Amino acid sequence: MATDIPHVDFKSVASSAAQNELIDRVNSHDADIITNSSDISALDSRVTTAEGGINTNSSDIGGLDTRVTSLEATSHPIRTQATDTELYGDIVNSHRRGDCYHSEVLSNGFMTAFACISPKTFTANELRLCVTGAGSSPGTFDIGFYKGSSLSNLVQQFTSFGSELVDTTGMLILPFDSGISVSEGDYIAVEMIATNWGTSPEFSSTPTGPNAQLLMNDTPYSVYEGSRSYPLDDPIDFTATTWSLSNQSYWFALA
Repeated sequence: MATDIPHVDFKSVASSAAQNELIDRVNSHDADIITNSSDISALDSRVTTAEGGINTNSSDIGGLDTRVTSLEATSHPIRTQATDTELYGDIVNSHRRGDCYHSEVLSNGFMTAFACISPKTFTANELRLCVTGAGSSPGTFDIGFYKGSSLSNLVQQFTSFGSELVDTTGMLILPFDSGISVSEGDYIAVEMIATNWGTSPEFSSTPTGPNAQLLMNDTPYSVYEGSRSYPLDDPIDFTATTWSLSNQSYWFALA
């Protein structure tokens, strides 16, 4: 790189030698500018090449993103057992079927309500319970399905009644009049009551145990109230102080 051009007093007259030196130095700077222009042109070419590579890689990244998204949508965690959805068609259930081998009586005059949270959004077409002990010397039986965004305000969506619903053992399937929309995060619940039975019906539930309600109902998901009769509540407030906490929870499913 040429050195800086020396200062010349504008009032003085430069010698021919000084003029020639100035011209040489200007020419030298011109040469540097031409050289730098060549370097700049080379850099521009390299940047253009790099940009082309980035564009190519962007296309590759986009393709990989699509493939990863597809894999995430179709992949399943490693497991050794089928779900209740795969085995029985339960879309959502309050507990796994295998955890509800206990048979719990629905005693006369006990309004009983039990709830869970839906882990998915779907349309429910039927309510399922399992009658493990048939009622005899028939009385009354009423059952309802509820949903809502808060345990303190679950609104009735469907009801059914009749002693014939629980006078034989097996799955109790109650089709809804029309599909009921359930959103992920909704509280879903069942309330039921039996009155005046000689032998009250029994249903599948979680096992009972001493003080089990302390674990199960830290949030009140399974409650009851004695000395009640139909009609069912609408809405239900699971947090009301009139309820007692159950030491088990009946099984139910939606499909």
